Amino acid sequence: MDSMVPFEAPVVDELTIRVLVDSRHERFLPKAMHPMVGIEHLGRIPGSELSTFAAEWGLSLHLSSSIAGAKAQYVLDFGYTPEILNCNFDLLDIDQVSLRAHRVDTVCCPKPLALEGPFTSGYIERNSFEQVTGGTLVQDDHYTEAERGGKLVRDQHEDEHATCYIVKGRGLVVISSCGHTGIINTVRGAMAAANVDKVHAVVGGFHLIEMLRERMPEKLVHSNVGSRFTFGA
Repeated sequence: MDSMVPFEAPVVDELTIRVLVDSRHERFLPKAMHPMVGIEHLGRIPGSELSTFAAEWGLSLHLSSSIAGAKAQYVLDFGYTPEILNCNFDLLDIDQVSLRAHRVDTVCCPKPLALEGPFTSGYIERNSFEQVTGGTLVQDDHYTEAERGGKLVRDQHEDEHATCYIVKGRGLVVISSCGHTGIINTVRGAMAAANVDKVHAVVGGFHLIEMLRERMPEKLVHSNVGSRFTFGA
């Protein structure tokens, strides 16, 4: 793969990330505060107090950003089943018609791509101590000669990328989704793609979570279905 070629990434005034699907929903989480991000955990659902969110394996995030008053909304990934995603969509009263794009996949082109608000990292170089994780075996035409020969080989996630924002006055927010290629590799790739040296936050799947809990617990913010995280204004 070619190395990243830096480009001019868009800068947003504000970014909110709402968790649509994740593996955990705790209705009675206490209020949380953090100096780097606004946190809103949603327990009782306004207008649907007798209902509750559904949780399952997988991830889906509602992304909303603004630039000079103009808003753009996206959905990043779709969890595991459409029934769970649609249930939580309805409970959160998110207007799907207003979404600028119906999805931002974790599978995309190998080059950085700028959208209205976010940008993608492109191909993620493997240049840290992290190893590619995930036990999926692939048979379809992919990249290697072995795969093209129809052999079952371990997926190296060559097409995985990060979805990123640069928040005005804050810095780079990197959303990794599953993070099979390694969270350090992912962050380095996003920084190189946008040509920035300040990271404000990293969101999504980490395969170094135990190390993070041990070494930097004060920087960890836990996710919950329905939670909203706000960066910026």
